[in-house]
Amino acid sequence: GLDTMPLGGMGGPSTPLDSSFIPKLAHLSPAVDLTSSERISGVIERSIATETLDFLRAVFVDSRTRMARALPVKERHRVADFLFYVNTVVSEFQTYMYRNVATIILPSLDPIMDYIANLKWNQKELSTTSSEYVDRLVDQFSSVIQRIKLAGGPSGLPDFVFHHLMR
Repeated sequence: GLDTMPLGGMGGPSTPLDSSFIPKLAHLSPAVDLTSSERISGVIERSIATETLDFLRAVFVDSRTRMARALPVKERHRVADFLFYVNTVVSEFQTYMYRNVATIILPSLDPIMDYIANLKWNQKELSTTSSEYVDRLVDQFSSVIQRIKLAGGPSGLPDFVFHHLMR
């Protein structure tokens, strides 16, 4: 859980974290609304937060030698353990965030799924034009792109979010 940090790598023993160093003043800015439909339930902010964590992870990885040198020789192994922990947490957070973003930004796909389930898949009658369900999916994705743009998201955010959605 959040109250333990692995010290021995994968499957290693855990030691309770000393929470006295965790800032008690951490809070969400009132400018961030994670429930507003106009702000797409904070998808932009959630994506920025997720990628900021990944950036910090990369900084830690690049600084590992300096961090290790700052510790006594017998404690230097903790840097690798710490980085393992950070990599695990950031990776799990990214996966959680981007898997759940689909349920936040896409309207219910139930009508499309029902439509697909009732299709007659006869290969002899395959059309060269797109199916109605494909058109519906494209329309929904286009709508999401417009919503992200209207909410003030960075121009590359729709592609970035969809890249993670399609994994």
